[in-house]
Amino acid sequence: MRRIYRSFRSFDRPSQVLMVNQFTINLGFYMLMPYLAAYLAGPLALAAWAVGLVLGIRNFSQQGMFLIGGTLADRWGYKPLIIAGCLMRVIGFVLLALVSSLPAILIASAATVFIAISTSYTACGTRVAPVTRQARMPALYPKLWKNGLITR
Repeated sequence: MRRIYRSFRSFDRPSQVLMVNQFTINLGFYMLMPYLAAYLAGPLALAAWAVGLVLGIRNFSQQGMFLIGGTLADRWGYKPLIIAGCLMRVIGFVLLALVSSLPAILIASAATVFIAISTSYTACGTRVAPVTRQARMPALYPKLWKNGLITR
């Protein structure tokens, strides 16, 4: 753990903020998804196939939007899209709490990963880390990801 901490501290402030952001997104995701499935199946009384569909749409949207988010970030810059991505995640999760019809839930689930640039760690890391350090950031990311997964 000390080695991870020393490696983390060796990066400049923007890189550290990016890594902490990614860690908290992973931590929040793995804490929320079991409760979301229970909420969809319990109070909303969705069938198991519908719960799987909602969670599948969310995961598919996340993977598919990285290409679009990266392209938009190259065109308009990373900072506006990181902010837009984080705001859309908040809006999507609020919508998940407020809506009860399956089509609205699917839209809200997809909105939680809109643009997906807020989680595009490698693309953002190449912008904030000095060229000499870019190769080390992706090496530290899996450690932060696993800690986000384990600490749930």
